Amino acid sequence: MRTYKNICLWIVITIFACSLYSKGSVEKEWNPMRWKVDNKACKLTDLSPFSLPEEGDSFIFECINYADLHLVEIIDTESSHEVTDLKQATTSWGRIKCQGNRLYLTLYPNKNTEQRSLQIKVSSGSAQQNISLLQAGKPL
Repeated sequence: MRTYKNICLWIVITIFACSLYSKGSVEKEWNPMRWKVDNKACKLTDLSPFSLPEEGDSFIFECINYADLHLVEIIDTESSHEVTDLKQATTSWGRIKCQGNRLYLTLYPNKNTEQRSLQIKVSSGSAQQNISLLQAGKPL
């Protein structure tokens, strides 16, 4: 009888220890991605959009603390775009390409008078970041 109690106690302790270990490893918090845009350090957050000019241009977003970026999701003012290629995509806005730790964005001019928004979700391993962009509309 005493051996049975020892085995039960050992099983309970083992299950408890395993649950503590697995909880700590699953809920790891990743450092937020840090960015340079066209060689200027900036803080891109999920909440603050990056403003882009109405006439369009090319931009290089360089992640300075993660490498090997992948596209996860692209949502613009009109629709959501399925990401079929993890390294590049084309939308009505322009072209997006991931290469190493850089995200290349070629933006077409906005011919509408209303501003438009674009959200790009990128990942590197388990770390993810939403990059929100706002492009100005054509002046009246």
